[in-house]
Amino acid sequence: MFTFASFQELRRRRTEVTVDLRKQKKDDMLSKRRNVCLDSEDEPTSPLQDKSNIGGNQMPTIESIKAGIFSNNVQEAFKATQVRKQLKQVISTKPALVVF
Repeated sequence: MFTFASFQELRRRRTEVTVDLRKQKKDDMLSKRRNVCLDSEDEPTSPLQDKSNIGGNQMPTIESIKAGIFSNNVQEAFKATQVRKQLKQVISTKPALVVF
């Protein structure tokens, strides 16, 4: 049925697969980190800090964020998506107001 050699072969394959999965996961995490643009000279680090599309301290409206997300311009869609993510994060970290 099963021999010692077959058990060793199964163990070797399992180890190879595990190592390959770890390497793949590591590569995925590195590629995700590399996709973040941290050039403060060229562009602001946060779309909320970008004053070119926003007048002064005024926050973008939901309609403008929605229009930006569905825009054909890739950079505008990216910035609108980042603003949406940041607003969602701010909303989720604030405690809910309880009205009695």
